[in-house]
Amino acid sequence: MHEANEKIKAVGLSGAEMKFPKELSGGMQQRVAIARALAANPEIILMDEPFSALDNHLRETLTDLVATLAKDKKLTIILNTHSIEEAIKVSSEIIILAKKDGRSILQKFELDAQNKHVSEYFKTKLEVTNAIKKAGMAN
Repeated sequence: MHEANEKIKAVGLSGAEMKFPKELSGGMQQRVAIARALAANPEIILMDEPFSALDNHLRETLTDLVATLAKDKKLTIILNTHSIEEAIKVSSEIIILAKKDGRSILQKFELDAQNKHVSEYFKTKLEVTNAIKKAGMAN
């Protein structure tokens, strides 16, 4: 139970432990899903748009949490996202898949701590954005 309480606190849900799912907002439900996945101490986590229902502040907080946990606990996290910012922040590798089948790899970007610094971050973001546009997947 201690591990679960730590994860609940980490995702900002202390005080909501006894609420029923229907009493939680969409963002709170998303945070419960993240806490539940983390509490199991897995080696691999698949996350599908985990921060999409969250406001900007909470999105930043949870992105930081997931990135830190992935690094500290040596987790492999496969993150499906449309947010280049989230991908850069959380990932050690970004893979752009073909829109047509979602299986073909169009391009890979290897990331390291250097990519997290401001100048490299914007360079990486521009490179990923351009690759997405080149693939015809930009909005």
